[in-house]
Parts: sequence; structure tokens; C-alpha cells
Amino acid sequence: FGSSWELLTAMRVASGVLAISNAISHVPDSFNIHIDHEEKQRWAAQKIRMMCPVCVFSVSSVLNRTTPESTDDNVADMVEQVCSEHLFSRLVMRDDDYKMRIVDGNDERSDLRKRWQTHAMVEVCSELVAPLDDEVVAVSRRDGEILVADVAFTICKKARACKKTDKVEL
Repeated sequence: FGSSWELLTAMRVASGVLAISNAISHVPDSFNIHIDHEEKQRWAAQKIRMMCPVCVFSVSSVLNRTTPESTDDNVADMVEQVCSEHLFSRLVMRDDDYKMRIVDGNDERSDLRKRWQTHAMVEVCSELVAPLDDEVVAVSRRDGEILVADVAFTICKKARACKKTDKVEL
């Protein structure tokens, strides 16, 4: 490079390419624009409706696994690991009067729908739940019994993933 300006410009271009490649890397390896695009768009558009049930489910999952022996680091690790494809691929998100809810059950989805629905739920979880680790750790330290679903809803409401009027059935 002839000047520091050319070097700086080349670094900015490389940085932009790297940022774009990171955004694209969130698409599954098997992505085929002709087959996957419509289903991907369908579930991407539903992510706003998934926020509350995915958040409550994820936080509840962590709280249900904590024990009196769980350390703060253990709980923080559980929060970090809860947003897994393995966990969400077993759950079905259904439209029910334009409310989204997560239900375990007989999986009648096509492979395409399952892949993109799972992908959207994992993305929502990753965006919402990781920043809540301090709140989840604090709740896990409480003595006595807690109503996990209520506590999870309260945490998610404070994070603005849920509204007061949302109803989540898990």
C-alpha cells in the first residue's frame, strides 16, 4: 500500500466484508434460496411474537435446573447454554389467535418448517436471554420455593420481552 490512507481504506473494506460474512454465517449450511427463502422470511417476521414465550421458556428451563448447590457461575453457564438448537428443535411454535406459544408435542412440521422455526427461536433466545444472566443468577440465590413460570415472566417483562397482558402456556 502506498500510503496510510490506502491501508486504512483496505482495512475498512476488509472489516465490512468480515461483518457481512458474520451475518451470513447465521444461516444454516443447507440454505437454498429457492427452497428456504419463503419459510425463513415467514419465521423471521414472527420473531416479535416469539419474544415472550421463548424468553419465559428459556428462563424457566434454567431455573428448573438450578439446585441449592448451583453456584453463580453454574447458573450463568446454564443461561449461556440454554439457547441451543437441540432444545428448541423439540418444541413447536403454533399460531393461536395471533399469540405464539411453545408446546411440547407431536411434531407434524415439515423438515423445512422445523429448521426455520427452530432457527428463529434460537435467534430470539440468544438476543434476549444472554443479557439476563445477572437477573437469573440473583433469582436462583433466593431461599425457599419460587413459582418458576411467574418469576421467569417477571424477568422477561422487565427485559421488555413480555407485556403485562401476554399469556404464556408452557
